[in-house]
This record gives sequence, C-alpha cells and structure tokens, in this order.
Amino acid sequence: MKTFTYNVLKHRHGCHIEKVLGLSEQQLEEDFKQYQKMQPDASVKDYMWSLFNRMILNTAGNYLTQSGIYHSMAVFVAEYDGENGNKFKRMSLAQEVNNAQIETAGGSQSVIWELEIIADPDCEHAKSLDGTKFPITNDLVLPLANDDCTREFCRCTTSRVPKRDEDGRIIFKNRPQVQKPKKKFWDFWK
Repeated sequence: MKTFTYNVLKHRHGCHIEKVLGLSEQQLEEDFKQYQKMQPDASVKDYMWSLFNRMILNTAGNYLTQSGIYHSMAVFVAEYDGENGNKFKRMSLAQEVNNAQIETAGGSQSVIWELEIIADPDCEHAKSLDGTKFPITNDLVLPLANDDCTREFCRCTTSRVPKRDEDGRIIFKNRPQVQKPKKKFWDFWK
C-alpha cells in the first residue's frame, strides 16, 4: 500500500481535475486549504474522495468520462487503501455499457453493434472471456470485475464492434437484399 500525499494528488490527478473541474494548480491548492479549514480532521485521501465525487457530479450524462473517473477510483482503492477496487471497476464498465447504449440508440445507426471484451492478459478469468461479444441491450451486465477476477482491480475494458455474419461481413439493420442477376437477353433463347 502506497502513501497518498498532496503532491501525489497534484502530480497524478491534477490534469484530470483541471480538465473535469476546471481547477488550475493554484486553484486546487486554494481549494485544498479551504477543505482543510472546513474538515480539520480530514486526510488528503478524504479530499481526493471529495474531488472524485465532485467530478462524477460535474460529468452527469458523460458516460465515457465517468467511466474513466470510476476506473481512477478503482486504482486509487487498490493502490492507496490496499483493497479490491472491483466495485468501482464494475461502475466503470457499467458506464461503458451506458455509453454504448446511447451511441447505438435510435434509427440513425445502420450498423448493428456489439460490445467485445478486451481482457487483462494477467487474469485467468478474463482470458476465458477475451473476444467475447455481447449484444448491446438495456439489461447488459458484463461478467467482469466480479469475484472470479484474479487481480486487485480488474484491468479489462470493452470495445464497440460491428456485428458480423458467419462470412465476416458487417450486419446492417436494413441491408438491402442481394438481387440475383437477371437473365441476359440472349439466354432467353436457350
């Protein structure tokens, strides 16, 4: 388990905090001092959790950004609390699914999409799922970051891929039917 200090917070998470919360390095330092005044018994880790929560609130509806924040939470728990971060990784994966559902909803997409698992090569459970494709449905829950995971936190992710038929061709929602060629005029006399 590593020690978490303000310098670690600033160097490891500063860019993400600036991008999501709009806090420059100086503003972050002022915010931290204000937090210490309001919470004198709180640690730097407590402050980081308050920042994580603020980032989640500020990115409501932006599922990919939230997925990254939840992944950072999973890493944080594993590295600085010495605990299994898969609870937060499941939240990260759920946001990836939400993003895929939003991107594929509606009639504007002509391709049928699936989510493919990109497995952590160091996890035996994940290796058995590598390349598995799941249809994007409202009730999709990926079988990752669960009790079968062999790591402190799951490093698996997903990728949205087009569904393909047995010949490897992309399947479209409204693919026109292939028409057989008409007989040539001179074939009529045969």
